Amino acid sequence: MSPERGGVHYHSETEPAVGETFHVDYVAGYDGKPAIVTGDRGILLPVTLHRDAPNHVRATYTSALQVMATSDRTLSADGNVMKIVTVSHDAFGQSQTTIGIYHRDADQVGCGSNVPCLVAHHPTTR
Repeated sequence: MSPERGGVHYHSETEPAVGETFHVDYVAGYDGKPAIVTGDRGILLPVTLHRDAPNHVRATYTSALQVMATSDRTLSADGNVMKIVTVSHDAFGQSQTTIGIYHRDADQVGCGSNVPCLVAHHPTTR
């Protein structure tokens, strides 16, 4: 994630244990207006962002005006760790919670004090 005027540019690269790596991108403001999410698989669910504290943002993903998932992103006071808790529903309507802990990694290519890179370490689902 990197700052964008009034919001954020989000870019992720996911490497699942099984399957192909995929990328996701969007630019969204914190004003609750829907933003288009694109990825390797085309256009994905739109997202809206709400910042309710300097270190907390809620991302809401919708389809046909129904909430499909929410992600609460909380940044540590020192800015080095981000916890993302995502709640969604599987094909059977069962609630699924995924927790990811991301650590700032200035050693990654393209990262630095102005371009933070957060690297996941073993997200869990329950």
